[in-house]
Amino acid sequence: NLTVSATQTDTAGNTSTAANTTVRLDNVAPSALSITTPIEIDDIINGAEDADVLITGAGAEANAQINISITDSANNAPVTAQVTADGSGNWTLAGNEVDVSALANGTLTISATQTDEAGNQSNAETATVSLDNTIASPSISTPISTDGIINAAEDSSVLITGSGAEPGALLTVNIGGVQVQVTADSSGNWTIQSNELDISSLNNGALTVTVTQTDSAGNTSSGATQTITLDNRAPVAPVITTPIATDNVINAAEDNSLSLSGTAEADATIDVSIIDSANNAPVTAQVTADGSGNWTLTGSEIDVSSLTNGSLTINVTQTDVAGNRSNAATATVNLDNTIVAPSITTPIESDDIINAAEDNDVLITGTGAEANATVDIAITDGSYTDTAQVTADGSGNWSIAGSELDVSSFNNGNLTVSATQTDTAGNT
Repeated sequence: NLTVSATQTDTAGNTSTAANTTVRLDNVAPSALSITTPIEIDDIINGAEDADVLITGAGAEANAQINISITDSANNAPVTAQVTADGSGNWTLAGNEVDVSALANGTLTISATQTDEAGNQSNAETATVSLDNTIASPSISTPISTDGIINAAEDSSVLITGSGAEPGALLTVNIGGVQVQVTADSSGNWTIQSNELDISSLNNGALTVTVTQTDSAGNTSSGATQTITLDNRAPVAPVITTPIATDNVINAAEDNSLSLSGTAEADATIDVSIIDSANNAPVTAQVTADGSGNWTLTGSEIDVSSLTNGSLTINVTQTDVAGNRSNAATATVNLDNTIVAPSITTPIESDDIINAAEDNDVLITGTGAEANATVDIAITDGSYTDTAQVTADGSGNWSIAGSELDVSSFNNGNLTVSATQTDTAGNT
């Protein structure tokens, strides 16, 4: 404290008694403050914190005024704020008192001074923090799963890749509420693979894929989006048009160009497999259904001539445009593509000579036909031919008798008799 004393002396030389008062002298600057660090826990201010920066400290004189100034490296206008220390010299800036969102990303310098009640200002205490309040959306590589369609084989392990993330950023991928996270590599590339994303339980139809990234500062980007289609329902078995080969029997004339047809989903891939009872290698073929779902295999597309005679099983599946495969539709047909020549009983007419009494009623018999086969007999002298037809009995025996063959007008000499059989499958 200082004492101030004042007296007056008049023109006659009289001096008054002194008037006294006291004043206080305080001309010493207060000491520098302390700033509590790290600021915002990690000395990084992200987009969620940049409008509400928390700065605290101590070391102020009781009730001193604290002046805060925050500058960036781009020399933008500094952000300033004031707060009063409490009776213990502690001070806090909170709420919306400091907004650094307009400053340039990078290093920020925080300067804090105190001004005591006498008006003396301390030297500045400084601290540095990093402002990182921007983040871009990542990019999604398209199409997802090569065609933008997720089928049953893909729905439990959806493959999604992308780029454009910050190195080491955490990517969050969400499809219809199903969510998974992955970390970007040092180039910002990222991949969801294996069984990390399972959308098999979602409803079929269009789904939105949303991908966000969160960087090491805690900023989360807006979402990058893509639309995919979930189609994981297997189609029903296709329809096979029957009977096959008109009678469900494949003969030698049909065995190397079997015709099959049916219906399926529009543009589906039709796979046909034909197996025999001897377990030979199956015969396979593939065709695409038209826009109405009709499909046909014709020409030389299916050759079953190498399979074993007997029952054949035809399996037909369809794979829809999404890649889902149906159960097999089946049908059975009979392959009968072999037949031997019948036998002619000799000698004909007991002596292989046809006389006048026999020439209008030639008797020819034979065996070796298939049961109930049609036997065609022809006799010719080279110039003239006569034919007849008969059905073999259940034992394969057959006979031409009565007036069925008449060679009376033929030239005398050698005649050629031929016999063919045509079985119920149509083989001759």
